[in-house]
Amino acid sequence: HNGDQPVNTDSGVCGADVSVSASATDNCTVGTPTGVRSDGLALDALYPVGVTTIAWDVTDANGNDATQVVQTITVTDNEIP
Repeated sequence: HNGDQPVNTDSGVCGADVSVSASATDNCTVGTPTGVRSDGLALDALYPVGVTTIAWDVTDANGNDATQVVQTITVTDNEIP
């Protein structure tokens, strides 16, 4: 995955657009990692102020599940009123 990300809110918005992705390698063919947000929203939905985690999973061509990786997105509101 592209790592834990501390980000600030987008200007004028109470949240942040964050681009997340993951990749996996294996000695055999591996599938595309899938991520599930802790708030149940789509990966490309606005991330709210606070902490949102993403649980990434992937399976190889032989049905072996990788160890789940958790990515943490922390959005801080630093905009002055």
